[in-house]
Amino acid sequence: MRVLLLTEPMSAAPFVAAISALAPELELVEYRSSLGAAELANIDTAVGWRMPHGLAARMPRLGWVCSIAAGVEKLLQSGLAPHVIVSRIVDPEQAAGIAQFVVTMVLRHARSLELYEAQQRQRS
Repeated sequence: MRVLLLTEPMSAAPFVAAISALAPELELVEYRSSLGAAELANIDTAVGWRMPHGLAARMPRLGWVCSIAAGVEKLLQSGLAPHVIVSRIVDPEQAAGIAQFVVTMVLRHARSLELYEAQQRQRS
């Protein structure tokens, strides 16, 4: 099975290491814009953050798209065939990170931190 890693802007190296340790039989392909039609024609699965525009239509064997983000919307596009399964990873660490982000933003708003940031930029 050939898996396309859509990890930009992050390096694919940590994903390659983790996936290879668990499933060494998978052939992992790091996405780059220079991938040709022949390389994309053999992709079975795409895993990552976002699907570059028009990429799904160039992968006729694609059967599964899995998001490593909190949602799948950045992987959905009009060229995605109706039979393609779309899923996302559910990870307790990811859920904790999202919860921490939400709490941080609520506190930022409640404490008017944007005002302090503006004052710091103005040196007042």
